[in-house]
Amino acid sequence: MEPRATVESVVQKLPKSVKQELKLKKVKCPKSSFEYVKSFTGRHMLTKRCNSAMLTSLEHSHHTLDPIKKKTKKQGFDRVPHKRKKLSARERRQLKLFKIDPEQQKYSLYVPMHETWVEYMKDIIDFEKFDPSNKAAMDSLLKADYHGCKLTVSQSKCPSYVSQTGIVVQESKNTFTLISTDNRVRVIPKAHSIFTFTLSGHRFTIYGNHFLVNSAERVVKKFKSRPMVDL
Repeated sequence: MEPRATVESVVQKLPKSVKQELKLKKVKCPKSSFEYVKSFTGRHMLTKRCNSAMLTSLEHSHHTLDPIKKKTKKQGFDRVPHKRKKLSARERRQLKLFKIDPEQQKYSLYVPMHETWVEYMKDIIDFEKFDPSNKAAMDSLLKADYHGCKLTVSQSKCPSYVSQTGIVVQESKNTFTLISTDNRVRVIPKAHSIFTFTLSGHRFTIYGNHFLVNSAERVVKKFKSRPMVDL
């Protein structure tokens, strides 16, 4: 085992030759803090400034010998924390985030989705006691999720959209994406179109001009009743 280091082995006195070369003077250690301050200021300050009042103030206060660097503020506006940029519509189209692959464009794959949606609607609305004049039930229909609903375009300003039927596979702010029994995917604009669907023996109508909202935002949106609705 190595011998333990002691104070004598680590700290040693300077030899006399080094002291004479550096011209070091022997300094007596003062017994009290006042004597230390007095001796320190006497060696490093002018004699005129070493009065009793200054020595007393120095004894009862703390002073740093090293200069303190003050931080300077840079001119200009404060930097705003960087926010993550959202993908634009063009970038989403380029990445093909919402494109349905040809292998998944089969009507039979979305039939279970439609059946699940029917059960979901029966859970939020009691169709055995359904009353069209019940405002709470109609609000539930307005705020429901329609992914999996089998919609039919009953009226539209574009004649080619009329009578198109399919299961909703995607819903955006302005469109419904339907897949029909011939395994074709069609994007139907909500604006200037009227959709219908049947559920538990009741036939419901959706006016596309009132549905120009994302499905997530529709939950908190307040719909206003209007006496007449045009295409």
